[in-house]
Amino acid sequence: MSVVVGARPGLTPPAVFRGGPWEQAASAAVSHAPYLKRLIERRGDLCVDIDADWPARLLREATAQAAAIARDPPAIEEGMCALRRGKQAVHLAASIADLARAWPLSRITGAL
Repeated sequence: MSVVVGARPGLTPPAVFRGGPWEQAASAAVSHAPYLKRLIERRGDLCVDIDADWPARLLREATAQAAAIARDPPAIEEGMCALRRGKQAVHLAASIADLARAWPLSRITGAL
């Protein structure tokens, strides 16, 4: 039986991840997952304050935004855009945490 290991880094991670706790996971993401690479490139607003709590913080913020929309729905176009951006934040946070093997599978699937 083979052992499951974390994703292998490849390309140099984006500068905001270098030297931080998610450096190898970000390297693996940009090396092997085109969707995640595009998210990192296009959504610089998500890649700030990269510390140990970063994925959990992104998840909390996205969940809070969705709850606010549910409580007081904006115009449909604005709500759809905000929810789509929140979904992207959750995808990036959960993926990086998964690639780093920092979160158990139940937390990853629960986030998604």
